[in-house]
Amino acid sequence: EDPGNTDPGEIGGGHVWQFSTPNWVESTPASFNGKLYYGCMDGYLYRVDAATFLNNEPDNKNLSSAVVGSPAISSATGIVFVASTGGVVHARNASDLSDETRQWSSNTGKQIKSSPAIIAGHVYIVTATSGTPGYRTLYCFGD
Repeated sequence: EDPGNTDPGEIGGGHVWQFSTPNWVESTPASFNGKLYYGCMDGYLYRVDAATFLNNEPDNKNLSSAVVGSPAISSATGIVFVASTGGVVHARNASDLSDETRQWSSNTGKQIKSSPAIIAGHVYIVTATSGTPGYRTLYCFGD
């Protein structure tokens, strides 16, 4: 998403800003309405304004374990989905990470290192338990 409609050929290589987290980041940022969202090994979901570098605070709730996969955001609902290595899939309001009215969590009971995918109003995630056959499961969440 590029709210400024910049031609990718016009993007220069100059360093504009940076933001450091207290732990490793293995996820790729997802973008929604000019904000970047990414998970961190400290168990938080971070949101940074891509243009102004403001609102660079983490979700006010620790997700209880590291976030390795990248978030996915529904452009239709404005919900950001992220999974933690502890096996929990989380849904947060992308506009206000502290908004309790549009959040849910579901525990798969299995380790998650993948990124969610959104298709036709459903969220999909794959779990994996290393060394244990049969514990690689595709989950579907939705109505």
